[in-house]
Amino acid sequence: MKNSPSISSSTRKRLMAAVASLAVVGTVGASALATGTAPVLADAVRVEAPQMVDGSVVCQ
Repeated sequence: MKNSPSISSSTRKRLMAAVASLAVVGTVGASALATGTAPVLADAVRVEAPQMVDGSVVCQ
């Protein structure tokens, strides 16, 4: 049996993933407080109209 004083690799990975997810949540929360808005969970929008670039129509 192997006795290791350090944290095992899988436990360390899980701990780092938890810390990273908390950092993301904290950043989103701080952003919401700074801008006064909450994150929006909206569906993607696809634009089917031709796009104008420098006065000329770009075909899609």
